[in-house]
Amino acid sequence: ADTLYYVRVTLSDQVSGAGNTKSKIATQQTAQGGAVNLTGLSVSAVADTTAQIDWATDSTPASGDYRVSTTPYSGTWTAMTTSGTSGTQALTGLSANTTYYYQVRFTKNGQTSYSIPMSFTTAASGTGLLVTNISPISNANNGPVGYATADDSYANGWKWKFNITLNNLTETDLAMKFDQWVSGTNTLDAANNMRYSVDDATWTSITANGAYPATNIDVSAIDEDASKGGRQVTVYVEMKVPAGSAGGSYSAQYGVQSL
Repeated sequence: ADTLYYVRVTLSDQVSGAGNTKSKIATQQTAQGGAVNLTGLSVSAVADTTAQIDWATDSTPASGDYRVSTTPYSGTWTAMTTSGTSGTQALTGLSANTTYYYQVRFTKNGQTSYSIPMSFTTAASGTGLLVTNISPISNANNGPVGYATADDSYANGWKWKFNITLNNLTETDLAMKFDQWVSGTNTLDAANNMRYSVDDATWTSITANGAYPATNIDVSAIDEDASKGGRQVTVYVEMKVPAGSAGGSYSAQYGVQSL
């Protein structure tokens, strides 16, 4: 009881040539008895120069420390407040668009428990947004990706998924606009033929070509990957093609804004 143990694990991988092996040694500290066990560790509110460590333990530590560095298992340990079985630690002075590794340790009854390094990436800047990916996806009727039927229905229309990063966490509203679609001399209006949603269920309609709707989408409760800087949001966009529209390969410009 109340004893700290160390476990050494050796991994061997066979390579070409008889009897040739390569070995990797890893040492893992295992807490026993009166030590503190970490039950939760994550990062949140990641912005361009700030973030927050969230931690939880199975008992109240006597003391705790954290360190943050661009290299795992490095950096200076700094004391943090440990008045209960959970807490937070604000991180400031970070660099934008940078991957960091954070680690915590807790001491109780003369025994120290360490977490493994975990990573997060700060936002590219304090303002603006970035569309990181656009993917055409199947419509409600599982039609071929990128193709639509001119029958004035969203179920048989075009559908896309936009992955967007809002760099400023205080900007909690989002809106989109689309210009008129063009294929040679043929056109399709975005107005009253397009809509978008953050949950693929509740939709905001585009009512004019090249103009943002009067109502924005509230994304304050959305962040799909807290380990990445800014707010990660997926937006689904649908377009119905009016009956009688000419076939062709259409294109249009779009805009996204956060407020």
